[in-house]
Amino acid sequence: MKRFVPLFAVTAVIACVTTSRAAIITVNTGDNTDFSAGKTNLVAAINSLHDGDTINFNIPNTTTNKHYLITPPIDPNNGYPPITNNNITIDGYSQPGSSPNSNTILAANNAQIRIVLDSRAGGAHVEDINGYGTSESAVLFVVHGTNVHIKGLCFLGPGPTLGGGTSGSDTDPSRYAISFGLGADYGHVSGCRFGLDLDDTSVYRFKDAVTVFGDTGIAPSRTSIGVKPGPADAAGARAQFNVIIGEFIPLIFEGGANYNVSGNFLNVFPNGLTDYIIDGNDPHNMESFIEFGGSRNTVIGTDGDGLNDAEERNIFGGVIAANDDNLMEFYGGGTVNLTIAGNYFGVGVDGVTRFTNSTPIVDNFKSQATAQFGSDFDGVSDAIEGNVIYMNNPFAVLFPNPSAAPPPDFCKFDAGARVSVRGNKLVNENLVPYGYADGSGSRLDSFTNYAAPFMSTNADIIPILSTNSTFPRLTGTCAVGVAPYTNIIIDVYQPARIDCSRRHNQWVSPRQEIPGFLCGQWPAGQRPGGGQVQF
Repeated sequence: MKRFVPLFAVTAVIACVTTSRAAIITVNTGDNTDFSAGKTNLVAAINSLHDGDTINFNIPNTTTNKHYLITPPIDPNNGYPPITNNNITIDGYSQPGSSPNSNTILAANNAQIRIVLDSRAGGAHVEDINGYGTSESAVLFVVHGTNVHIKGLCFLGPGPTLGGGTSGSDTDPSRYAISFGLGADYGHVSGCRFGLDLDDTSVYRFKDAVTVFGDTGIAPSRTSIGVKPGPADAAGARAQFNVIIGEFIPLIFEGGANYNVSGNFLNVFPNGLTDYIIDGNDPHNMESFIEFGGSRNTVIGTDGDGLNDAEERNIFGGVIAANDDNLMEFYGGGTVNLTIAGNYFGVGVDGVTRFTNSTPIVDNFKSQATAQFGSDFDGVSDAIEGNVIYMNNPFAVLFPNPSAAPPPDFCKFDAGARVSVRGNKLVNENLVPYGYADGSGSRLDSFTNYAAPFMSTNADIIPILSTNSTFPRLTGTCAVGVAPYTNIIIDVYQPARIDCSRRHNQWVSPRQEIPGFLCGQWPAGQRPGGGQVQF
């Protein structure tokens, strides 16, 4: 026993030394070429990091009190050094004169950012590692380092042209703002802005704002963009909102799990009422807002846990032409245990200002999908969980002949996909999951194929309201569920407002507002209901 006492003592001393190393490193110059005595630039600060350290800023103020730190070039410097340590914070809000946002997500973002990582000249860092290659680069590259928190910074890219002004080649790599790789789990990006200068007007694009790449088991997991899950703290949540403008693919995740994208303006300017319209014409083009490759357990918007839910919404700007023909793309099984809730699509933070918008929200819920789109009606934050979707606006301009070229489907569903679409507010959107009632193309067949694993298609699959129904007790019939989905819920929604002053062929005018529709099937014993449904 005595032999182990000295070893224990040494171990304790080492632990104490490791704990005591955590330090605050203060950047006091914006000149990344100045390494003179008494000066600490961001290059030196990153090179000095140990586990647990924080990088703060205290650069002497100028007349503008805005500090543009030029990112070192790829050649010969290879940009900023990679961040390889654990439990690191880079805090732009430590710069005097800066302050995080204090408004709710449904108001203007009033963050005052004073530190700009300026890559308009193309500076970036290249890492040839799993998930990345020499044709890719990032301003801040997190490699291995876990629990790295980057906040209060503005990132400007080499745009405005396609791909952020780069060709995506070995000699001219694609430019990303922040990249996580090689198991850099628990990354957090909050209170930042991407692509938008501090004048709130000028846009300098990256190809992507944040990337998380790698093979399964190597790719980072539990990355949070915006509001990170945590204890109830409205002020703390509001300080975490990001503003992301103009990127070709703003956010992309591959190979990992447990991602959160909450509390962000995506192509919505800080005033919350003006968007960076995506119309397909460079520089107003993109592939999609968010892409997930093989990811699992993903939350986009509110997680519905009763903690900060009202501040976890994302606000999406308008899109009428995207390269992937959708707002969100999932591939490689990326729709397993997916939640999309509480978001605003195509409308400003006031819930009234409409953006030009007409694009399917999700590319495809594939056969293995398990997803919640909207509320789960579990009694916690149900009203907040519903997405607010303003689509197909302005209708007369986008669809002058809707019988020949109708609005797009809400999204696509493969047979076998288990998707709950409940409690959403749909304004001029197509019906969910398919606009089967319009008789267009193969939509009725598509809806029937989608419904077949869950309900009998031997008779009418559309719920029928009995003519003997009287308010408030409504009766009717619906298709019989296929085991184990023998308990059936039918949500009945009343149109909130219909303006029939104008009609476009078979389509009600653009001001028609339909909050939502769902016929949902659930395994027996999990939800109330029955074969004959009473409303």
